Amino acid sequence: MYKVNEQVSDSGFYRCTSCGVTIPVNAGETLPACPSRCADAIWTFFDERVHGPAGEIREAVEMFRALDLSGDPREIPTGSRLTEVNLGTDPKLAAFQFDGQVYFASADELVRKTKAISG
Repeated sequence: MYKVNEQVSDSGFYRCTSCGVTIPVNAGETLPACPSRCADAIWTFFDERVHGPAGEIREAVEMFRALDLSGDPREIPTGSRLTEVNLGTDPKLAAFQFDGQVYFASADELVRKTKAISG
């Protein structure tokens, strides 16, 4: 188990033990605060060999807004390829990578405004 701002040694997915949102993190990076604002978030390593395949790849069919790891909004343009898409359980957040960065958005909006390419 890992705390916010703790540096991780393994690349992969980390899941918030409070809300279940899953985010991709590279080795050497520090874990962010939970995007769903869980107090004192604790992260666990999510081993896709045990828990199923890595996130799917989706393409934006309509522009939508997402938040980066700092909480700053960004428009995701139509036609963008989103990788490592992972839908959270509660409160319905999705995490994905776009343009080399991790973003968070409403899972409902992401499903409505993107189409699956693979996964």
